[in-house]
Amino acid sequence: MKFYKIKLIGKIFIAVILVIGLGVFIGDGLFGNRSYIVLKNLQSQKAFLYKDIIRLEEENAKLQKIYLERASLSPDYNL
Repeated sequence: MKFYKIKLIGKIFIAVILVIGLGVFIGDGLFGNRSYIVLKNLQSQKAFLYKDIIRLEEENAKLQKIYLERASLSPDYNL
């Protein structure tokens, strides 16, 4: 009888350890440094940076156009 209680306690202990380990593994996958949430944040940051690149390229083109127009109107304007 006592042997069965020890065996049952051992099984319960192993089950608890497995559940805790699985919980830590899933928690790290969701909230850790290499997690799904971090991935989504980096993807949104990447999209923002691409939009910013496009905006800056357009602004640069406008500024270059203004510079070249002024340079062509004024002979002493440095190119």
